Amino acid sequence: MIKSIYADSHNTIYEKTGSLNAGIDSVLELTKVSSSAGIHSSRILIKFPLEEISASVASGKINQPRFYLNLYQAGAFEVPREYTLISYPVSQSWDEGSGRKLEPTALNLFERQASSWIYRDKQSTSIEYIAARDTQWTSRSLADGSAISFNSVTGGGTWYNDYYGTQSFEHESADLRMDVTPAIQYLLTGSIPNDGLIILRSGSQETDSTNYGRIQYFSRQTNTVYQPRLEVVYDVSSFDSSGLSELTSDQSVVYLKNLLKKKLIRGLKLSLSVIHVILQDMFILKRRS
Repeated sequence: MIKSIYADSHNTIYEKTGSLNAGIDSVLELTKVSSSAGIHSSRILIKFPLEEISASVASGKINQPRFYLNLYQAGAFEVPREYTLISYPVSQSWDEGSGRKLEPTALNLFERQASSWIYRDKQSTSIEYIAARDTQWTSRSLADGSAISFNSVTGGGTWYNDYYGTQSFEHESADLRMDVTPAIQYLLTGSIPNDGLIILRSGSQETDSTNYGRIQYFSRQTNTVYQPRLEVVYDVSSFDSSGLSELTSDQSVVYLKNLLKKKLIRGLKLSLSVIHVILQDMFILKRRS
């Protein structure tokens, strides 16, 4: 059985533009660009409502589920043949926001509220940091078991290290179907709040000087059927042998239905009918002559 849960919030956070919010953009992006200006990446924050699934698991309606994060490719540019993505549970709350990434980025001047690379919740409209209204990812000590990692600009989200899903790609479609069961199961325990998942490149692919191009995925604002979704896969089959009784050897009857015999008889009848018609025609012709 497969049940789909659709995202209720997401955002792409960009290292290069720092406080840019893109919460209602039509695409989600993973980028990695290395240049003389530094190494700049982007990451994806995404959250799914889990209350219904949590209740079903707790009641026993759903047993031993697997969870798969699905994102659908909208575009891929200068992406290498091989790369690996990883996803962790986010360890702080964040606000989706209502910004879009516009080109040139100077057009985004007033779309800097809510979450971004630097901030998890920016309330002021100013580009500058206002401590009384703006909350940075680094505004408090990291929770136990969580981490933060960045290259050129401080921020980029925080996450729990021990529970994650990965997916490797090798010369194939960039469509993502990542097994995130450990991460979602950890969220379902209630040990931490559901602040969603963060998707980024794995290990050194996030920090080295290699360019990994740009992958775009359809967001929940898309006008297509390819919205981000979390698949819940579980087994609903059941087996009941209590209504069957054992057969003894003298009760066993094997019956073979001879379909071949029927076909032969049917073919013979057809042949006789044809012969009968031919003989009739010959008889009529003879009488006429």
